[in-house]
Amino acid sequence: DALEQEHYDLVLMDMRMPGMSGIEATVAIRERERHSGRPRTAIVAMTANAMPEDRVACMEAGMDDFATKPLDVAHLSAVLDRWLRGAAPAVEAPAPTAAAAADDAAAITAALGQLAEDLGPHGAREVVDLWLSDLPGQLEELRVAAWGRDTARLRDGAHTLRSTTAVVGAVTVTALSTEVEQCVRAGEPVEIARVDALVRAAERAVTHVQAWQDASGA
Repeated sequence: DALEQEHYDLVLMDMRMPGMSGIEATVAIRERERHSGRPRTAIVAMTANAMPEDRVACMEAGMDDFATKPLDVAHLSAVLDRWLRGAAPAVEAPAPTAAAAADDAAAITAALGQLAEDLGPHGAREVVDLWLSDLPGQLEELRVAAWGRDTARLRDGAHTLRSTTAVVGAVTVTALSTEVEQCVRAGEPVEIARVDALVRAAERAVTHVQAWQDASGA
């Protein structure tokens, strides 16, 4: 109900609340956002369950990130920084370079390595498989929205892509998605070429994720 009265940059969602679970609350929030056209709010799950199926359920419900209980201050700070820093005004992104590609590969390797450490190899594989299976539809949604000049759809699609790619550490895609989302929020036009650049960056991220899968046997 608070979200009906005021916009918040981020919601810390307790998974075990009286009367309604965090999953149910998230689904309700996303449904209201779709019907009202309100901007999508980042939702971070607060849960003691670190099992892969729990994380997959959170992602499918529309959550953006996770903070496990008991809370680790450094981890929570990193999660908040990732999403609240993403709410800052966007700046023009430089063209991709060999160094940037190497940085992307290193960031993805580090993020997926941490995911495997947190969830185990099987759990990390489930999360990665879900990301790989969902990505084509997300990219197609962006393309359709860009060509149709559907700004609300483009904003939400960029936000969703930012949320999901952050999980696998695709830093360039996360940055470019944030840029597109913030342009729409500011009422600035988003050129189709910019969306195409975002799509190409996501496709490059797929190759890095698949390389990690091959190297790790995931």
